[in-house]
Amino acid sequence: MSMFTVISTGYPELNRLEDRFISHSSATKEKIIELIETTRSIFNQVADFCDRHYSIDRMRFFRSERSLIALGYAIYKHNFEHESTLDRQLAHWLYIAALANQHNDMNRLKRDINTLRHTKAEAIYGKLIGSLNNGHLNWLLKYNGIKLKSKPKEELGDHDVKHSPNSHLFGCVYGLIRSKTALSFKDGTVIDGQAKLEVHHIYPRSTIREMSGEINRWHSDIANLTFITSKDNNEISNSHMAYLNGVSEDIKESHLIPRKQYGEATPSNYKVFLTERRSLIHTALTRMIENLEAKAALI
Repeated sequence: MSMFTVISTGYPELNRLEDRFISHSSATKEKIIELIETTRSIFNQVADFCDRHYSIDRMRFFRSERSLIALGYAIYKHNFEHESTLDRQLAHWLYIAALANQHNDMNRLKRDINTLRHTKAEAIYGKLIGSLNNGHLNWLLKYNGIKLKSKPKEELGDHDVKHSPNSHLFGCVYGLIRSKTALSFKDGTVIDGQAKLEVHHIYPRSTIREMSGEINRWHSDIANLTFITSKDNNEISNSHMAYLNGVSEDIKESHLIPRKQYGEATPSNYKVFLTERRSLIHTALTRMIENLEAKAALI
């Protein structure tokens, strides 16, 4: 409904839909049906955009719904082609906007929609990048334990920021794993849009929860999660940590898992594991951002 509102009025406020569209004489039955079909088409184009640029083919992993609405309006308003300049520029902007939680604030969404509505295509990128929520972005990059702009921490502290599956970072990690053509741990199924996947705890969640002290709050941190088939997840469920020793080093690497063997899941060993995996995520994210930015700069 929010996407329909933006497409039909050029504004994101659902509660103003009647004032701006429904009460107008132009809101005929035929026009409404046409816009509904257009909205459905835009959803498909948004999904294709995220698949092409980020390897995120499952929209439940892209947590910034408002950012997707802004992208949908850009697709509708400017009708740009694949691999066009604006296509590549929006890809870089949207990735950063999602990481920065740009549109958690409704006013920032309104501002970006206004930019898309009134700005010529060649100037959109500069204005959108210039209005990013730099305060939150700088906080995220500096303090989240991923540290995209500096060397990752040597070891996480008990009170460092943890990221749950609700984090805006979560979908990016899925995309990074899929883009590395990762395989499921046991059955070798490719991690892609065709596979029946589930989120998997690398260190068993039950094991971490039983640990004493602050470490047990990290049981579902983003650095302990990956994606494997439902079949494999059921077979591995609640296994001893030693199961990971049977996973090939190449498969581990494709899942951004450190290339070393882990035996007993002790508190000290788990924190080292989280730190090392965040470092690998840091490297992969940095390369992704640099790649998107480089493509956006090819004008």
